[in-house]
Amino acid sequence: MHGEVSHTQFLPRNVLRYSTGGTLDNAGNALAATANFLRGRGWRGGAGYQAGEANFAAIQAWNAAPVYQRAIALLGRQIDGGEGAASMR
Repeated sequence: MHGEVSHTQFLPRNVLRYSTGGTLDNAGNALAATANFLRGRGWRGGAGYQAGEANFAAIQAWNAAPVYQRAIALLGRQIDGGEGAASMR
C-alpha cells in the first residue's frame, strides 16, 4: 500500500483522489488522472514548467526529489524541441 502504482507512479491515496474512472493500467486513464493531479496543484496550461516558472511547483508536488523534478523539466523541454533536444535523437 505504500508503493507507487500505474504508468505515472501514483501513491495509492492519489489514485482514489484523482482517478477519472477505469483502471490506471490503461495509459489514457493514467494520464487523465495525472492531469487532474497537476491541475489540482496549480498547473496552468501554457505556463512554463522549468525551475522558477509557474508550473514547476506542480512538478515539485508530484515528487519531492530535486533530481526527479529537474529530470521531468529537462525531458519536457526536449520533447518540446527545446535545448537538449538533439541529444534525444
